[in-house]
Amino acid sequence: LDLEPKAPPIMAQVSFFSTTIAYCLGTLYRHKLLSSTVIFAATSYGVSCLVTLSSYLLHVALSALLFIYLLYYWIFLVQLPEIHCQETFHRFLKRHCPTMFRKYYPTVWTVGGHFRTFARGFIQRHVPVEYRRETVTLDDGGSLCLDWSEPVAHQRGDSTKIVLFMAGLTGGSRENYATLICHKANELGYTAVVMNNRGCADAPLTTPKIYCATKTGDFRTVLSLVHSRYPDSPVFLVGISLGGVLFTHYLSEVGEQGGEAGIVGAMCVSSPYDVFVMKDQMDMPASFVTFNHFLTANLVKMIQKNIDVFKKAKELPFDIDSLAQVKTLQQFDEKLVVPMFGYDSPHDYYVEASTKRRLHHISVPYLAMNAGDDPFAPDFSLPVDKFKSSPYTAMLKTAVGGHIGFADSLWPSGPTLVDKVFTEFSKACFEHGNELKPMD
Repeated sequence: LDLEPKAPPIMAQVSFFSTTIAYCLGTLYRHKLLSSTVIFAATSYGVSCLVTLSSYLLHVALSALLFIYLLYYWIFLVQLPEIHCQETFHRFLKRHCPTMFRKYYPTVWTVGGHFRTFARGFIQRHVPVEYRRETVTLDDGGSLCLDWSEPVAHQRGDSTKIVLFMAGLTGGSRENYATLICHKANELGYTAVVMNNRGCADAPLTTPKIYCATKTGDFRTVLSLVHSRYPDSPVFLVGISLGGVLFTHYLSEVGEQGGEAGIVGAMCVSSPYDVFVMKDQMDMPASFVTFNHFLTANLVKMIQKNIDVFKKAKELPFDIDSLAQVKTLQQFDEKLVVPMFGYDSPHDYYVEASTKRRLHHISVPYLAMNAGDDPFAPDFSLPVDKFKSSPYTAMLKTAVGGHIGFADSLWPSGPTLVDKVFTEFSKACFEHGNELKPMD
């Protein structure tokens, strides 16, 4: 038997010691053996000891919480990305895209998909890119702007390789993620061109028509222009969020003609594949306050900035004055997008905008990059089985990363996992795309 005396717990010792001292001081005071000044001094000292003890316990508690979070980070957040594709495509990626097969270390102090999204947006530095702007007139009299970025002379390789980029819902060539991709493309010797949708990136509207996720006519015009200038140049597509949705629609529409159109591959980042889920996510409190309100405000601002174009139109399939009532993305779709593009209801529009049923039509190497905690396209909405069933499509899925986030450094001001994967996958498609020919 262990008969050695054991010390009582620390809190029991402190409680006993404090009670004893208080009793003794009280007894001495009642017998006039101690003055009130001495009592006050002793009491102050006792309080300071208790405060010190409380600070110590708080420090211990915070240290324990930090330890628990770091343990959680290493076990659940630092993981190998999931890669969903068929075996031939998997071997191709393993040969040429080693970053995809390494553990992803998200920025340790970012917690939650919303915070990881904002961390990239606010901290990532703006890489200076020298754009040359070109205005393109469309068949219906509308216009959009292209921003070209070419490699400098000492970096120039085969400059006829084209990276065609499209940003998210209200984004354009000035977004941080856009400048980073264009800068990286130029470093690799590629010519980058950003397609800014109608009214975006300070481009004025010339007709009372904007853009949506399903209509690819404007992109077809841009692609034809690129091919007319560089008829023998391969094109690699990079679409972010809505840009990825539109590229997915186009590639599914052209099907086997995708390669004949000079497109060697495509990379779509943080694109939603089920618009109904995205709509529900945007109605949740956290996303409604942050993303839904912000994006809707940007869309409304774009319309108001060009309100004269709408006011001068003789006939409009929608009531432009109803714009004042628009507070959410769904209301914007219902009031403007649905009637503008001839849909009967938002439901019909969302059915066609959801690309998860179109992936099997794609016939060029296509890489989707998504995070499980994306506020727009969460884990449960990602159609991984559809990617596995098609020989030309692959999905890279990280456990966390937010929406267009994927920060992977302590202070995520520079390139992210997206930029690293783009570097390897674009080069693989340009230089080794013929290795995928056996899939035919």
